[in-house]
Amino acid sequence: MINARDWTGSQIDWGWPAELFVGVRFLAASLFLVLAASGAVSIPTAGQNEPPDVSEYATHFNRGNELMRDMRFYEAAAEFREAVRLKPESLPAHQALAVAYATTDNLPLAWKEVRLLHQAKVEMPRAFLRLLAGEMPEEEAIKELESIEKELAEAQTEQVHSPAMSTKLGEALFRAGDYTGARQEAERVLQFDADQPDAHLLLGQMQSIDPQAGDQAIAHLKTYLQFASHEPANAKKAGLAYRLLAGIHDRTGDYAQALTAYEEGLKVAPTEAGMWNNAAWIYATVPEESLRNPERALEYARKAVALSEGKGRGHAAYLDTLAQALYLNGRFEEAVETEKEALSLSPDSEFMQGQLKRFEQAKQQAMAAKH
Repeated sequence: MINARDWTGSQIDWGWPAELFVGVRFLAASLFLVLAASGAVSIPTAGQNEPPDVSEYATHFNRGNELMRDMRFYEAAAEFREAVRLKPESLPAHQALAVAYATTDNLPLAWKEVRLLHQAKVEMPRAFLRLLAGEMPEEEAIKELESIEKELAEAQTEQVHSPAMSTKLGEALFRAGDYTGARQEAERVLQFDADQPDAHLLLGQMQSIDPQAGDQAIAHLKTYLQFASHEPANAKKAGLAYRLLAGIHDRTGDYAQALTAYEEGLKVAPTEAGMWNNAAWIYATVPEESLRNPERALEYARKAVALSEGKGRGHAAYLDTLAQALYLNGRFEEAVETEKEALSLSPDSEFMQGQLKRFEQAKQQAMAAKH
C-alpha cells in the first residue's frame, strides 16, 4: 500500500499498489489525494436549479474523481478535460487535469495546466513542480507543446482517409491529451484493418495502467509486436510495447514474464534507460530466489545511470536502483554514497530516506564485524 505523504506531514492511505508508481506518476497520484483531502479539488455538487452546463460540469468532475480512485487515469483525464471545456474558469478542474496528465505521463500537457494555474496566481505544491521539472524541464515542455500542436493540425487537415492516416490522427490526439478521441480513432481503424499494429499499440498503451484492463492491454500489445515492422526505425515503438507488457506483468507479480519482456525489449531498444532500470530493480528485489540475480542487477543498473547521463527522466530513481544493487552485492559503502546522491535529487522521498538508513546500518554492521 502507498502511504502518500502530503506536504503538511499528514498521511493518507489510498490503497494503491506501490508497484504502479514510479517518479512523477507516484507524486502526481499522491498530489491528487492531497488536493482532494485539502479541498483544493473539492468535488462540486449540482443543485436542482443549476444551469445545465454547471450540472454537466459537476458530473464530469465527479466522474473524474471516481476514476482516479479506481486508477483509471486516462479515463479520468478525459473527464477532467471535459470539465475544463465546460467551465474553463474552474481552477480546481485545471489542477485535477494537471495531475491526471502527469499520471498518464503526458508531461507537456501537465506543464500547460501548471502554467495556466500560475497565470491565475495558483501554484501547485513545490515538490510536484520540482519533480515535474526533473522529469521534463519547463522549457523543453514548451517546445514539445509546439510540436504537439503542429502534429495535430497536420493530422486534422489530411484529406486522405485510410487506416494509416486515421492511426496518425489517433496518435496526434493522444499526444494532445484527447484520449477519448484517440481511442475512438484507434477503434475505428481496427474495424477496417484488425491487424493495424499502431492502433493496437495506442489502445494497449491507454489500457496498460488500468487495473481492470490488463488482459486487453496484453492482447493489444502482443498483436502490435506480431504485426509491427522489425526495422530499426520502429525500435522505439517496439521498446515501448515490451516495456508496457513488462510493467503489467510486474504489477501482477508475474516477474518471470516481466523479465522476459524487458530482456526482449532491450534487444530492440538498448538505449532505453528506463527498461535497464526496471529490469535491474526486479533482479535485485524479486521475492523468487530463482529469479534474483545480484550481478545482473548491478550491471543493468549501471547501464541505466550511464544512459541517463546524470539528468533527465528518472535519474534519481535509477541511482536508487543502483544503490539497491550495490547493497545486494555487499558493497555497502558505495550503496550509501549512491543513495545520498539519489536523495540530493529527490530530497522529499521518504522511500529513499528509508533506503539510506538501511544501507547505513548494513555498512556499520559490516565494519563492526571486521573488528
